[in-house]
Amino acid sequence: MIFTHPLMCEFLAQQTERRNQRAQLIAERLEKAQIPGALEGAQQLAQGGAVTRGHFARFLVECGKASSMADVFKKYLARGKNRIRSATVVYNRTSY
Repeated sequence: MIFTHPLMCEFLAQQTERRNQRAQLIAERLEKAQIPGALEGAQQLAQGGAVTRGHFARFLVECGKASSMADVFKKYLARGKNRIRSATVVYNRTSY
């Protein structure tokens, strides 16, 4: 679907930028937790689409950092947290 309405186009551009910023933040936090390459891995899984927490979760399962998607969200991508621990990274929902 292609949008031509200026306000819709502006909204979609802003949404894309917020998602990119959120992905970068998650990747930085994972890097600090000694999990390098997360952004690149998530981007590859997204296949050119928007990188989501789900892509980071799949990356972490595939590289052996967690046993399941649920494990990833519990240990690394929990909502509402803002602390980083050595083996655990959490996602702060208020950052976007």
